[in-house]
Amino acid sequence: MERGGLHAALVRAGLTQAQVIGWADEIQVGLLGQVRRRWGRCGVRLHQRIQRRRQYRSLFVAAEIRSGRVWYCWLDNMKGEEFCGVVRGIEQAGVLDAVVWDGAPGHTDYRVSRIGVPLIPLPPYSPQLNPAERLFEAIRAELEGEVYADLDAKCARVEAILADWDAQPERVRSLVGWHWILHALEQLPAPTTS
Repeated sequence: MERGGLHAALVRAGLTQAQVIGWADEIQVGLLGQVRRRWGRCGVRLHQRIQRRRQYRSLFVAAEIRSGRVWYCWLDNMKGEEFCGVVRGIEQAGVLDAVVWDGAPGHTDYRVSRIGVPLIPLPPYSPQLNPAERLFEAIRAELEGEVYADLDAKCARVEAILADWDAQPERVRSLVGWHWILHALEQLPAPTTS
């Protein structure tokens, strides 16, 4: 992908420079907490409270590299039927002309590919090629290490983070605007006028 494969995949899908292409993935937001590094006084043991409840929701996030826009929705599960609804929503809202994502079972469901939105798969086992993963790292950095009253409170915190990013597209571009992706997008053919 980094060495020209992305450009070839986008051209095969029939995409042009004028189209909006989103990089997407999912993350589970839950109450099974993680310990984070904290500053403390030397010689004094630091105690962190963490949650141990196995409750979670899945969050779908798509980021557009050039504009820095972020779209998201909460998912009930990670099955193909759920992703049909996501891709139909993308198509009906007209927010993305194509989606680049990994080969998760829900993404490769035959019903999802029939919808009509071009879906460009990333190579297997390559999360480092998906800029959406950088967004998830930033979300985790702001979320973890705190104790939330319930899952709704944690999800509300995630939505506040995403709203803050939506107000600062340059921040999103700095996270996801990788030069090799921008180069591949610049090399796409210009839209034809009729």
